Amino acid sequence: MHTSKLSEIVLMMSNNNEILSPVLPGQKRLPSPYLIFLLVHFIFYYIAVLYLAFGGTDLNFCYTNNYLTIASIFLFAYLLPGLLFFRKKLLIRLPTILAADDKIYAKLYKFAIFFVLCSAAYVIYYAFFSGRNKLFLLGSDLDANTFRFLGYDDDSRIFQIPLELARRVLLPLSLIYAAVAYYYGRARRDKILFVLVLPTLLLASVLTLDRGPVLLALVTLMFCLYIYTPTNSRFFTVYLPVLIVLLPLVGAVVTMLQHNLTEFDFGVIKEQSYAVALNRIWLDPLNMSCRDCFNAFDGWNGCLLLRYSRLTSFITGEYVGTYNDNSMYITPVGIVGDVWRNFGYIGIAILPILLASILLRVGTLMQKKHPVVNYIVAFLTLVFSFYVNYGNIFTYGAMILLFFIVALVSRKLWAPLLQ
Repeated sequence: MHTSKLSEIVLMMSNNNEILSPVLPGQKRLPSPYLIFLLVHFIFYYIAVLYLAFGGTDLNFCYTNNYLTIASIFLFAYLLPGLLFFRKKLLIRLPTILAADDKIYAKLYKFAIFFVLCSAAYVIYYAFFSGRNKLFLLGSDLDANTFRFLGYDDDSRIFQIPLELARRVLLPLSLIYAAVAYYYGRARRDKILFVLVLPTLLLASVLTLDRGPVLLALVTLMFCLYIYTPTNSRFFTVYLPVLIVLLPLVGAVVTMLQHNLTEFDFGVIKEQSYAVALNRIWLDPLNMSCRDCFNAFDGWNGCLLLRYSRLTSFITGEYVGTYNDNSMYITPVGIVGDVWRNFGYIGIAILPILLASILLRVGTLMQKKHPVVNYIVAFLTLVFSFYVNYGNIFTYGAMILLFFIVALVSRKLWAPLLQ
């Protein structure tokens, strides 16, 4: 191809690491952070609310009738910034041809390999001194409840923190980086990095027999496949349905294993996977928010104001453990429930606007960022969306994820790191 023609298609990155090349028709588009959160929240929470409100289930875990109003206010408040700034692009174009920038790849590779080596070292340490003990007891005479909570006493939480950081953040991010970097740069080192991260992530995900890390590892692998899929239409019509089937099946198997059940057939797995899909994946966030929030707080009086949240524990000095008398106030209830019990109607109306504005701004900044950064931001947003949908928003994990989402598109952060 003629040099002048090639320069029109592929332009090198500027000093502030932004892509200045024009986009071409037919190029792949990446969902913006605002759209990713909206889809996750709508599918995995709001539709469940409608399903309950219109009699789709006989389960009556909401004793008050305000759950539909609360969920609708939250959703409308989130949509409001998007409606006001409707010109903001919800899909981000990605170049199909890009000259690898040695500087950004070299720097990011150093970060990635450092994170991977540290994570691998701790995963091996944890597996040898703690994780293998539980795995070796699988199939023993221990009752299901005792086996389920092995290693989850409050005294052991200090050993859990590095493991959770490794398998929920560092290893998935390193795997995504390796996949994107190899896709665009085709450097052998990135291929080796991918091969190194993959078994480490899989080992880390099964050590405690929790569903979350295993399902996150599966979603991470599917996201890597999305990176290599040339069009969104092919991924969403061919590969995504496979993921939708695999998630409850894998979740069912892990659920039985974590309760020390090792003898089961396909019929049991099929029945359990339906229960996992309906009750654990789809209805559980609403169930928890009803039980511990909507049924317990009226939205005006007695709001917690972050009194027991993990986010403020380092200020108050009061850490509410799993078996604490106040543990009901830190149970995972989803973002709607967590906002409701802490700030009531005022929080339900304001916080979604703030979150939407942040994600819209991140999406705007992504328009000119390197694909490596954009894919990592999109993946982090996906993890964040599921994290707060099934957990809480006022936690260290949620705030760290949101910080990285914003920081990755910040010029002030990347400029000194990549010099």
